[in-house]
Amino acid sequence: MPSPSSKPGRAAVWKLVPPTTNHPAESTIIPDDGSKGDSESIIGEDQRALVDFSDFLEGGKYRSIVKIQARFEGKGKPVWMMGTGWLIRPDVLVTAGHVVYDWGRRYGAASQIRCFIGYNGRASLQTAQVQARYGVKVISTEEWLQDAGNRTRDLAFIQVDRAFTGNLRTFNYVNTPPSGHKTLLGVVGYPGDKSLKDPETGDEEKGAQMYEEYAKNDYDIGESARRMVEYQISTFGGQSGAPILRRANGQLVSIGTHCYGGGGTDSNSGNAIGGPYGNDYEAFVRLFSIPSTFGDIGSVRVVETKAQTVTIQPAISKPVSYPTNGVNGRSAQNKTIKPQYSESDEEGFLDVFKTIANVGSKIIPLASPFLGPVGGILGPAVGGLLGSLAESELSDNPDIKTEGTAERALLAEAALQAILASEHTEGLTEVVGKMQRIWKVDAPKVDYLAPVVAPIVAECGQSFIRKHQHPVQGRTVKNSISQSRRSLGIDMSESTFGGEEAAFVQGLMGPTRQVAGEEGMFDWLGPVLKQGAVLAKPLVSQAASAALSGLGGLIKKSLGAESTIADVSPEHEEATKILLKRAVMADTALQALMTLPSHKLEQLKPINPETGEAEGIFDFIKDTVQKLGPIALDTAKQAAKTYLPRLIDSATQKVSSRLGLPTESSGPTRSLSKKPSLMDTLNGKNNAIKVRHVSHSADGLAIIDITPMIRHREETWVPSEEWQKCWDDNDDGPVLMKQPPPDL
Repeated sequence: MPSPSSKPGRAAVWKLVPPTTNHPAESTIIPDDGSKGDSESIIGEDQRALVDFSDFLEGGKYRSIVKIQARFEGKGKPVWMMGTGWLIRPDVLVTAGHVVYDWGRRYGAASQIRCFIGYNGRASLQTAQVQARYGVKVISTEEWLQDAGNRTRDLAFIQVDRAFTGNLRTFNYVNTPPSGHKTLLGVVGYPGDKSLKDPETGDEEKGAQMYEEYAKNDYDIGESARRMVEYQISTFGGQSGAPILRRANGQLVSIGTHCYGGGGTDSNSGNAIGGPYGNDYEAFVRLFSIPSTFGDIGSVRVVETKAQTVTIQPAISKPVSYPTNGVNGRSAQNKTIKPQYSESDEEGFLDVFKTIANVGSKIIPLASPFLGPVGGILGPAVGGLLGSLAESELSDNPDIKTEGTAERALLAEAALQAILASEHTEGLTEVVGKMQRIWKVDAPKVDYLAPVVAPIVAECGQSFIRKHQHPVQGRTVKNSISQSRRSLGIDMSESTFGGEEAAFVQGLMGPTRQVAGEEGMFDWLGPVLKQGAVLAKPLVSQAASAALSGLGGLIKKSLGAESTIADVSPEHEEATKILLKRAVMADTALQALMTLPSHKLEQLKPINPETGEAEGIFDFIKDTVQKLGPIALDTAKQAAKTYLPRLIDSATQKVSSRLGLPTESSGPTRSLSKKPSLMDTLNGKNNAIKVRHVSHSADGLAIIDITPMIRHREETWVPSEEWQKCWDDNDDGPVLMKQPPPDL
């Protein structure tokens, strides 16, 4: 059955190439995983023990532990890497996502996979104890193919060419208990730091034998920084994909899949099954039975799992029951569930991203005028309000703290616009991946604030619209920006920045070009940027999420019965929800940019909407801040301070020119030839890179062809024979094999 309260999400699927005879050129010796050392994820004294021979023979308790050998093409130099898996039915096994899609060396998607049960070194292949199969189809998660940081989605399922036979004792699996105290957990797999001498060649074969370790562990997924099952059990590359086994009352039940090594000091960890942070195994596996799921060999698709909405009962105080009896290889149904929250109504990151992307533009028909060009003003206002609420102590005297929150909201809006305008490159993919990771972990839930924030937004927006009633002259592209640069006059020695934000802050505070017509406010710009980037606290954080949780009623009470704010229409309330999400997404975008090193920031190239030319990320951000200007900042400050925004600056001509509002005297729209931006991609304007080209199969599945994106990524990647921590910080990555496997 589907895992209650888990969100299935989308699957990334592809077919594998059938095995062929190994070509002599493939026999080139590939270095072992020497870049990581010999104790990468060993915790204390290594307690891993060699599994007893009888345990992986037919009928043995580990008969369904699978030795995986995966081939990656690289750049014309095929390599093989090893991993572990576990059978959930005779023809389907579970493993880690990085066993089939590699980030750490940038090999990308596996092209061939071989699977063995009963494996105990190369010599064992000649015995009856070993069964060999090859993979035909792979299902991973869309999130794993998007970003190596999506560790909770580092998961994959492999279907083999034919079922394994005999008494397999496939593992039962259950929804991962949210926490455990002195729970006896074990990880069983093929570690790459253990070796066996080949009796024929005398060579040491790494990862040749199965090892196990069990230990009592305390864990709490909700408190874990990675939202994963953590354990003090030694592991090594090659064991990735092994089951996390819970042993109780003589029963072995899987509660997750091992996928992450902490590097020898932190706990090792795996992703969960079901629950708010886990994966719905059944939703993914069912796709194997739908013929239209998979395309041709070589194509990578994203497919909706189409799981039905699950109604979650309120949390109860009874203990959670996790029975171990169930049909062999199927999930055992939980009798009692204590979910932390419901995800049935939660939108996915990309769904929200697409919804908020067009705020402030004229690209699509809008249900509310507040989502049109005026959204560029209202977005920072809403963001400043949220930031102030998060920093307030919400006492009986609602003293809202506003230091830096409005400035940060304005800078965040500019950062989001820069990302949306950027060319679709590998660097942009990384930024969006970072945004998704930050969003999923720290983004506050803000929908419930809409009923009380909507009247504020309505009055603020209506005030602006009333002021903009006369035609004004639009700017021309020619004179909108001065290319001369000036110092912002900020003493960087006084700035309290450091760490990973340093590159962003230094770039932001560098010599700055002026937007024509805004020279008088240039001295205003530097302090605003410093306040927003250095002094203000992030809106998207666990602390802010906790502060905003449950504030709907408190805010309404603070407005009071004497408030003169009128009710707003459902359309305006819905528009407010979008603006709230836009403000949160903007802060997410700013945080993602602030974590990038200088060379990656330089690679981001937003498209100037006036010239159609690519330009630097900092030029675009600072131009946008100048165009929105004091009007947006003042609106944000007043909204945060009083809840009732004051009338916006009377200089409507300046507002119109900044926001690009259409006027009676505006000339015809200039048609610009430009490279596709992320906004174009989200709106389906990019025909060259069909990242979101959706079709529907005969079975009703929404299918998205991401092959062009994968191909573009592979063209820019330069694979490395050594694992690169900056590409994937997982210390338990796959181990390279010295030789390709023998023919099947």
